[in-house]
Amino acid sequence: MSHLPTIAAVKKALHVPVLANGNLRNIQDAQICLEATGADGVMSAEGLLEDPALFSVRRLDTPYTPAEGPRMLLEYCDLVDTYETPGRMIKGHAFSLLNPWLTEFVDMREELRETRMTPEVLRAFARRVIERIEAIERDEGRSHPVPAMSKRKLEAMEREMAKQAAIAEQERMEADGGPRS
Repeated sequence: MSHLPTIAAVKKALHVPVLANGNLRNIQDAQICLEATGADGVMSAEGLLEDPALFSVRRLDTPYTPAEGPRMLLEYCDLVDTYETPGRMIKGHAFSLLNPWLTEFVDMREELRETRMTPEVLRAFARRVIERIEAIERDEGRSHPVPAMSKRKLEAMEREMAKQAAIAEQERMEADGGPRS
């Protein structure tokens, strides 16, 4: 956190509230930042999208696990019921909360990308993600995702392998003096 001395200097020079920002990934980072800078508060963008409880005191005892994302998404749906939220933001928040599992559940990632998300649809989607996670925990004994490749990525790899094979064949033929009859 090489930016902390700069924030501390700004705080010392100004007589207004100062908020610190910059790659705060957990509550410990926030505490270190506040102590080092004297700032009045901290901000975080990506970290809070992935873990809305990032600065909660419960994070001191319980680190975030990817299995929490879908459950937090259900809580998020309750908030969306209360506070009007544009659909694009709902989808963006869903992607952030579910991202670790969407690297494994590529079919669900595509579904989330293509589906118009309302709180009701999103609740059902989150419950399906939770069911898949619980099945993995029960059947495989793991609680973390194993990233998979999407169909599009696999197809691109197959095309590249075919291209490389064709190039190798062409180089072999050229080395052998041309095509054989």
